[in-house]
Amino acid sequence: MREELVEEIKDLSFDFMKRSIHISRSMEGELGLKSAMLLRFYAISEESDRVVQVLGELARTANSRIVRKQGVVRSNRDAAGAHIRCAAGKSREGTPVLPVICSEVTWNVAENRFAKAILQKLDENLRSFVQEIDDHARRLGKVQDANAGYYKNRDFKNGANALSHFEKYRARAVHIRNAIRMVAEATWFHEAESGMPETLPMTVFLDPRYSLLYRLYRNLRNPADSLSVSSFYQFQWKRTDKLYELWCFLQFIKALEEKGWELATGPAVVQEDGKYRLSSLEEGTEITLSRNDEKIRLIYDGTVPQHASDTDRETDPLYTNNVHRRPDLRMDYYRNEAYYGSLVADFKYRDIFFLWRDAARSAGIRTQFNAYRDMNTKFYRGMEESDSLRNSRPVKEVWAVFPKEIPPRGDEDFSLRFISLAPGLKANGNLAEMVERYIVSLNEN
Repeated sequence: MREELVEEIKDLSFDFMKRSIHISRSMEGELGLKSAMLLRFYAISEESDRVVQVLGELARTANSRIVRKQGVVRSNRDAAGAHIRCAAGKSREGTPVLPVICSEVTWNVAENRFAKAILQKLDENLRSFVQEIDDHARRLGKVQDANAGYYKNRDFKNGANALSHFEKYRARAVHIRNAIRMVAEATWFHEAESGMPETLPMTVFLDPRYSLLYRLYRNLRNPADSLSVSSFYQFQWKRTDKLYELWCFLQFIKALEEKGWELATGPAVVQEDGKYRLSSLEEGTEITLSRNDEKIRLIYDGTVPQHASDTDRETDPLYTNNVHRRPDLRMDYYRNEAYYGSLVADFKYRDIFFLWRDAARSAGIRTQFNAYRDMNTKFYRGMEESDSLRNSRPVKEVWAVFPKEIPPRGDEDFSLRFISLAPGLKANGNLAEMVERYIVSLNEN
């Protein structure tokens, strides 16, 4: 369950990352845009300004050391200044020389050797990145040329926006490469030896200039290593019931996408300690999907208002004065900006169908599902508020989702449907069609 959840969270977030740069689902196959490239986009976007600033400093100065070395001076008088400079090791014939230990400033120190090696590799990575950008832009350009006669088409507009984003990322990468070339002309860069040190100097971690360069290099070289799942999930690993809730919520999103819905808002990718963290599905998380003139708001573990006066057409259309006001999933459906109803589901990590058949043992669950079914709204379709409160039935069904495969079952007295859903079940493939049928039922008179 743990591994499946992590992969689902990554897939969902990458999908939203694509949408954020206007890469629609129809473009993905033609562009071949992979998650590694998306993470490079974020690395370049987040770090470029600071990296250019650091490179500007390194073009002017870098760390140096005073070193002791053996040399010779040509007379006793010069020996007194040996701590300032060392004369060349050779002397004119017949001139007496004295061996001395003298001091001099050197740029050939471990962190500069490291910085030189990193900048050379970083330049290669950025060159490769620019080539990939150009390849994607070229493929997208061909698609745009083919659709040029349909400039009002949604895909054409998305393509134009995507090309704009590609150009922005390319410009940032080129800007960093130009700054690297300026550093390469500095005295310290020529004096420092080439080659990566066998062990990272401690200065790399203590000096923010060197640590920033190392982080960008590492994230561009191995984008997947820059990705971590939110620490929120680490606290859930021992709570299988919570993992099941999260996994099921993500399955509903995937089911909707399968039917042509596209993410409009969703979990973000945020930078934290040099890594890109997938923000967690915490209580009350909302995800919005759209399809033509339709919109769906999915709410995870959100609380339904208790009073009609606390409701809102766009964000909280339902209310209930029952104590059970916090379903695991609520799906609010809108068409042409009018509210058409909701689906309410609860994820139970136990055999809820077996329990349901014993009325005495399932009394508490029956009360809970009844409360979900009896939610009301004053915004139903285009009705007047009084008519909506009196005549609408916004929640047509409540779904009890549990991890055991059974034939389709329900309880009409409670408007309840039992849904089998768990990693590896054959029934998982039915979810998209079931959700779509429910949406169709919300559109019926």
